[in-house]
Amino acid sequence: MSIATACDTNLTAYWRALLNEVATGFATNLAVHVAQLSSHERRWPLCVPRSDAALPNAYAASLTTQYVQYARAELQLLPTPASRVTARAALAVGAGLLHLARAEQAVQWNSWLFSTNPIAPEICAAASEVTEALVAAYPERALWVRNVDELSCPGSVDAFRRAGYLLLASRQVYHRDGVRAQRFSTGRLRAHRR
Repeated sequence: MSIATACDTNLTAYWRALLNEVATGFATNLAVHVAQLSSHERRWPLCVPRSDAALPNAYAASLTTQYVQYARAELQLLPTPASRVTARAALAVGAGLLHLARAEQAVQWNSWLFSTNPIAPEICAAASEVTEALVAAYPERALWVRNVDELSCPGSVDAFRRAGYLLLASRQVYHRDGVRAQRFSTGRLRAHRR
């Protein structure tokens, strides 16, 4: 198992472009180092927040932006001043807990920098091995994986629990089965290991 950065000359053109250009051209507030972890025949993209990153970091790389900043931006939608004050206080507590947990320094794997990352079926088999490699490479950082769900990858929730992750509710995502033309909904889970 190895971790490659943008300087690695053995990368395919696709991975070189992802590692060299996406982190700087994808979003103006994206402050991450992008790397690739190879495990057997599979390559997993990694996002490692830069230590000089100013908050808030982009949605695709920040738990604080996802859970706190977006909610703060929508406080005006609450019907009463009292509900807005209560929500603002709750968000301040949440932001403080994320800060104490050093969530903004966590390494995210299988990070394609999308709002909904695709989950490959191989992720179940790789969860423990990739986690062990990342803990060895980044011992001072928490690890997280976005968009773990049983519909797109059966067995993934149990695989991440066995690998030591906590599962946090994220948001509801709708799935569409084009063959059966039915709409499915499943609550997405975010796996977070500390």
